[in-house]
Amino acid sequence: MRKLLRLDAHAKAELKQTLGVRPQVLAVATGPHGPVAGLPDRLVYRTPDGWAQLPWHTVERGRWDSEQGALLWTTIDGTSGSLALQDAAALLQLFNERVEATIMCAQTVMLGGKRSAVVSARQDLTDPTAPLQWHVSAGEHTALAGLSDEPAVKAAMAQLRDEYDLS
Repeated sequence: MRKLLRLDAHAKAELKQTLGVRPQVLAVATGPHGPVAGLPDRLVYRTPDGWAQLPWHTVERGRWDSEQGALLWTTIDGTSGSLALQDAAALLQLFNERVEATIMCAQTVMLGGKRSAVVSARQDLTDPTAPLQWHVSAGEHTALAGLSDEPAVKAAMAQLRDEYDLS
């Protein structure tokens, strides 16, 4: 039987100091500089400079690259990141579940030909009282530039905000 991975007392104390609260750890893996932990509202991982944080609502998409043994992600601002991991099965499952949990609504908008956009609203799990964060993503065969100005995207955004944005 395999031992469950968990943060040791020193890592928990460091993380508590970084976050300002006791961390609720849901899954743990091992990264290149030490522990990687999935919390309800973010992914945290040790770097040479301390703990880095990746709030789930900022992740546009992610995937496991088995050849590299790494979790790869892109944030909604287009930044890419990666993290080599060991013993990552539980953390990878949590990664997908928590990113999905931030999506309050999403609608694909067809723009003609093979072009499309996705209009979505995300909930910041680090602050559930924060307003929804609205975002436009490029679909396949589509460049991001100018998507927010497309009439169909504007119409979809207005409709979804009317339905979902209660603030």
